[in-house]
Amino acid sequence: MSEKSWMDYKMKNDNMQSVKAEKNAEILSAQASKLSSEFEKRLAHLSELSSYLNISDVTDDPNEYLTLVFKELYSYGNKFNFHSELLSENKRTVSEGLNSLYDFDRAVLAENVVKKWEEANGEAMDIMLLLNGSEFSGGRISYVKNRYSDKAFDILSPCVDDSKFLYAQNFQSVCEDITHGFSEYGILPLSDMHGGIETVNRLLSVYELKICAVCDIITQDDNTTRFALVSDRLCVNLEAENRYFSFSFNSEEPYKMRSVLYAAELYGLSLYGMKVTPSYSGSSNYKFTFRENSGDLVALFVYLKLFLPQFLINGIYFEI
Repeated sequence: MSEKSWMDYKMKNDNMQSVKAEKNAEILSAQASKLSSEFEKRLAHLSELSSYLNISDVTDDPNEYLTLVFKELYSYGNKFNFHSELLSENKRTVSEGLNSLYDFDRAVLAENVVKKWEEANGEAMDIMLLLNGSEFSGGRISYVKNRYSDKAFDILSPCVDDSKFLYAQNFQSVCEDITHGFSEYGILPLSDMHGGIETVNRLLSVYELKICAVCDIITQDDNTTRFALVSDRLCVNLEAENRYFSFSFNSEEPYKMRSVLYAAELYGLSLYGMKVTPSYSGSSNYKFTFRENSGDLVALFVYLKLFLPQFLINGIYFEI
């Protein structure tokens, strides 16, 4: 190729690259303008929403306050004609109108709801009142006797004042003892190196038992089994650090899983475990366990109360 031909080729190529660069700049500028516009719309949307959540009397009962906020959100959904139906007394139904809120908007809104209540009452929102939980009390602990569960009893029983043991024939008998009042607590193997123990997890669901505390026991071949202290009451240790919060819900909408993960991350909680169980009906069961770390557990609970009121608490517990 002659020097002149090479110069012509280089000039043509430079011109093409310049045109491409200008075109890309135009596209990026248009996208930036669009994103800026969308962000402004989101801010306006939140501002508009706040005006519809103008609750004049902020009650000192956090659960009553959240009920008022929930009703306001329902009214908001109807006002903007989202074509959804919600009976306020039916806590297992969520207005489709709330789906118009972005994940970020929902998470920030829940935080603001907490702040508004705390500013009005001059105190932190009490996790114990929100959960309708109770502190540990004395009582009997039922469990299936073997050398590993005996070790778990030695570690977990100090949580219970004046604890006494009651031997059970099998895991279901442990649950039956608690349900019928023969014991206040039970000890069950929750998971091993292969994951969750399905039989136990199913029993916890059927008998609606809550996890209160956990410990890890070394078994054969240096494997580890996690044992749980369970009860039919939600027992919360307010002094424990780095607690676990486990809950589940059923939904036909997979995006709700993403929304929960986003909110928890925003509140500074870390995901410890997650399980999705599909069903033939089209609805899936989502089970989450988050570690509190130094995150805002109250904000996440308020978020769930407002946007997933059908959720069920599996436990708020600590590790010994």
